[in-house]
Amino acid sequence: SFEAMVTRYSEKLTADGCIWEGTGIDHVGRPELVFGAKGMAYVELVCRILNEDQHSSLAVVAPSPVWRLIEALTTLRAPDGTVTIDGFYDDVRAPTDEDERLLETIPFEEEKERERLGIDEFVGGVTGIDAVRKFYFEPTCNIAGFVSGFTIPGASKTVLPKEALAKLDLRLVPDQDPADIVAKLRKHLDARGFTDVEVNSNFSMEHPTRSPSDSLIGRAAIDACGEVFDQPPKVSPMMIGTGPMYPIANRLGIPTVSPAGVARPDSNLHAPNENCRVDDFLAIVEYTVAWLRAFPEVG
Repeated sequence: SFEAMVTRYSEKLTADGCIWEGTGIDHVGRPELVFGAKGMAYVELVCRILNEDQHSSLAVVAPSPVWRLIEALTTLRAPDGTVTIDGFYDDVRAPTDEDERLLETIPFEEEKERERLGIDEFVGGVTGIDAVRKFYFEPTCNIAGFVSGFTIPGASKTVLPKEALAKLDLRLVPDQDPADIVAKLRKHLDARGFTDVEVNSNFSMEHPTRSPSDSLIGRAAIDACGEVFDQPPKVSPMMIGTGPMYPIANRLGIPTVSPAGVARPDSNLHAPNENCRVDDFLAIVEYTVAWLRAFPEVG
C-alpha cells in the first residue's frame, strides 16, 4: 500500500531530503552509507499433481510434484549464479565509468566475509572487485524456502507428496521491473513445458532505485561521519537488500540516503539472535544528532 499512499499524498510529502533506514558499520568499524536499493520480485512456485499424499511405493508409476518442481527450479539458475530466466538481464543497467571508480574505493574485507559465512569461496569463484560489482550491480535468483512432504527431523516416513512449494526472491537492479520479471518467469517455465507449475506473485514487488550522493542530505550524512567515527565512511551506490525506496526517490524525486546504522556483519540480520552492540547504538545516536546539525549548513 505504500506506493499508492505516496502517489495519493504526493503534495504533502515534498521534502528537501529523505533519511532511509540506517545501514551499518563494517568489519573494521567504518560507517556505511548507501544511496539506493535493489528491487525485489518475490514469488511462490507451487506444483500440485496428486489428490492426496501417497505411499512412496507408488513413486514407481505416480509422478512426483517434488521432482517436477526441482526440475523446474534447475532451469532458473546456473551453478556460477547466473540467472537463466529468458530475458532476465534485458533491462539491467550496466555500471557507468563513475560507478566503476566508486567500486574501486569501496573497502571489502573478503577473507573476513568468507570466514563469517563459513565458506572457502564465493559463488562462481569471484574475488576482488568482481565480487564487489556483483554485490551492487547484479540481480539474483534465490530459493528462500522449499516445503513438501514429511520433514520431521530425526524421524522417517515414506511418502510421495501431493504437492511441493518453493519460495523465490529475485533481487533486481536498475532498470529491471518486478512485474516484467514475473511475466518472464512465467513465460520461461511455459516454454519448457512447466505449465503445471503455478506462479503466485502476491508478495513484495519493489522497483530498484538510486539517488545522488552529492545531494544536501547525502553530503550532510557523509560529512557528519567525521564527527563520530575514527574510520572514514564507506559509501556504496545501493544497499544489497531491498526496501520501498523507489516511490520516494523516483516518483517524488526526493534525494534519499541510508546513513550509518547499528548493524554489523555479525548482527545476524533476519536470523535468530538479531543484535547490535551497545557502543554502536550510542554512537549512532550521536551520529544522528551530527547529521541533523549538518543538514542546514551544507548548502
